[in-house]
Amino acid sequence: MGRLKRQQTHALGEGGKQDVQVGAVSRRYAYDRAGNLIRSEDRRGGTLEYVYDKLGRIREVKHSGGGVERFAFDPAGNILSANHPAATSAGRLKSQPQKTPSNPNLYAGNRLKEHDGTEYTYDGLGNLIYRQLPDGENQYFQYDSENQLVRAEIKKAAGNTEIWEYAYDPFGRRLSKERKDKLAWTSTEPKRIHFVWDGSRLAQEYTYKGTYTYIYTDQDSYEPLAQIFHNNKDGKQYLAYIHTDQIGIPREMTDQFGNLLWYGEYTAWGRLKKDGRVYQNAHQPFRLQNQYYDRETGLHYNLMRYYEPDTGRFVNQDPIGLLGGDNLYQFAPNGIMWLDPLGLARKKKTPTRTLQKRWASYVGARHTNRDIHHGFPEEFADRFKAIADIDVNDPQYYYNLPPKKHTVKPGIHTNSSRMGKNWNKAWAGILDQVEEMNLSQADAKVFLEKRLREMARKEGIGKYNAKAVKGMRRSIFSRLLNSIVKVFPGKC
Repeated sequence: MGRLKRQQTHALGEGGKQDVQVGAVSRRYAYDRAGNLIRSEDRRGGTLEYVYDKLGRIREVKHSGGGVERFAFDPAGNILSANHPAATSAGRLKSQPQKTPSNPNLYAGNRLKEHDGTEYTYDGLGNLIYRQLPDGENQYFQYDSENQLVRAEIKKAAGNTEIWEYAYDPFGRRLSKERKDKLAWTSTEPKRIHFVWDGSRLAQEYTYKGTYTYIYTDQDSYEPLAQIFHNNKDGKQYLAYIHTDQIGIPREMTDQFGNLLWYGEYTAWGRLKKDGRVYQNAHQPFRLQNQYYDRETGLHYNLMRYYEPDTGRFVNQDPIGLLGGDNLYQFAPNGIMWLDPLGLARKKKTPTRTLQKRWASYVGARHTNRDIHHGFPEEFADRFKAIADIDVNDPQYYYNLPPKKHTVKPGIHTNSSRMGKNWNKAWAGILDQVEEMNLSQADAKVFLEKRLREMARKEGIGKYNAKAVKGMRRSIFSRLLNSIVKVFPGKC
């Protein structure tokens, strides 16, 4: 199914492959039938086991060293604070509640009041303007007319204040960040960082120290592969390889000889909890896919928004509104199998190149258009499997849509009609309906496949379905063969 099962680094030497630095990169992964990651084994970090609820949300992460992360959610999918009645003071669930618990720590519109000791205040447009951390640090945020963060004032518990300002281009991409307070020049860290973009991916960042250039695994990917640092001090270039896990999060950096430079361990929602700097000057700013870590605030810049890893949600509302989901602040059901590289619309992790390979294997020919889409939304993979034993990644349910049938906003399916704009939302309602009908899995499968064909026909995309394309190719081949037989009846 194209899922990553094992990672290991080797160096080529006499006698074949040899391990690079012992323990540099060595991981194994295991998945359940719905495609959820249930175990990861890391030579350095130990074993992590993952438990999900019926909606595919991460419920528990068990560490072989004894640590446990447990989560509960309110009806809107917000992660509950540790002091909620559904959790203990350590943030661990009591017995699994019979009903989804309410969340008293919310303002209207899913805006947080408090979470695990951190207090929040929002402006009238839903942007976070104040955050008080448990250690006494106060953070104040200002936005421009496009709801882009342009200034952060951080009043440290020790009494000093940092002020940072941010600038963007017309496409919403961050061009620079600069420290502006009076004490800025007493620090040896860069006060001004400039960013260069390749589309929606960070291509370079440069400061007075030098320039970092990033290379990705392929042209459609947000997974960093390598970093080239041009050092202004000695004029030399230094190459480092970035090793990512199954969801594209950087776990290690090695030099060109395989020596470990940096390694990291993360919480379930992407906060770096262990920053292992084998080489003290190693610079690794990436977190979840296409997220850049801002040391000054602890937030992650996620292209169109900023993400707070402690709560697993964004600090401002989705620019595309309800097209990105009912909860305008939600990141995803879990950070283990989902990603949102643009900060607009979440999606489950299946690389485009993997979908293209599956399409070619099933149809017998290469895709015509670059984008391959799921007829049954991957967002509800667990529900389709449980209700109808449907694998949403069965290629027969794929659609190879041309740009005119797709969307101008990433992450949303066809935009040709009201139904198209709300494809995933429509399927959520259909699944609810099937559950109420109490059908057998076999009957539910027949019902859902019929609905998919009806919706595709209504949208005018039926001919782009893998099964339809495969059938058309067979028909053309059959007619061609028959014509050859008629012309050369005794030769075939």
